[in-house]
Order: sequence, then structure tokens, then C-alpha cells
Amino acid sequence: MAFFREETRLRAESMAVAAPRRLVLRGRIATLDSGGRVIADGFVCIADDLIASVSPADAGIPPAFQGSPLIQTGGTIYPGLIELHNHAAYNAIPLWSVPTQYLNRGQWRSAPLYKRKVANPATLLTHHPQEIYPKSVARYVECRALLGGVTTT
Repeated sequence: MAFFREETRLRAESMAVAAPRRLVLRGRIATLDSGGRVIADGFVCIADDLIASVSPADAGIPPAFQGSPLIQTGGTIYPGLIELHNHAAYNAIPLWSVPTQYLNRGQWRSAPLYKRKVANPATLLTHHPQEIYPKSVARYVECRALLGGVTTT
């Protein structure tokens, strides 16, 4: 995975937990291929944090994944990295060095430094009267997400 900021890489490394080397997910699969194919019941086989194969359940689990942990998702799988929550405009501005500890979000959201370093720049970029500015921000943050492995946001 690509990390855009050193502190993000360091945080990820410090939180690393040993995961199984091989894993099989079972469920409905939206393949994200050019035809938009959906497999009603299938397997996503993962080896060393990479998708190794995607196949219908009636084809069986590939031999290399026999005996691997199998997770019945009970839902739809979108192979790739799904970003569940983001404020994309903030990915176009530098990371804010938080000067103090806040007890709740109301405190930091009303802090003058937060407004100056985060809220105001994001607003200026995304609400510019020339429509090319917000479109450019959207393209930029989408590219960052794609380079980091995100397939759905």
C-alpha cells in the first residue's frame, strides 16, 4: 500500500497485527471489471494481502487455498480497498499538526488554528467560483486514493 505521509506509514506499522497469509472470502462479488460482472456466489482468495483470484463458488476453492480460513461475508464484496468514510477535499491540503489535545470535536472544529489551516483552505479550494478548481481538487484526491489502492470511496 502507498502511504502519502510518513506519519501515516509509521502509525500503520505500529498498529500492524499478524493476519493470515491466505484467506478466502465468500459472498456476492461485484467484480469491478469492464463488463460490470456480478458473481452471485463466489470466492475472493487473498494471499499476502493481495487478491490472488476471484471465482464463482461452483468452481470450488482453488487448490492453493484449500484449508485457508473461510469467511462467509453474507454480503457483497467489492474486491479492492474500500474507503468507508472520507472528506476528500481535506486530502488536497497539508496534514494539520494538532497543537493540543481536545476533549471533543466541538472544541477542535471551533479552534481558530483549525479554521485557518484546514477548514478555510478546503472551503476556498472546493467553493471557488471557477468550476475548474473544485473539479481539479476532485481529480487530485481521486488519483491519490487510486494510487493508495482504493477502488471505491
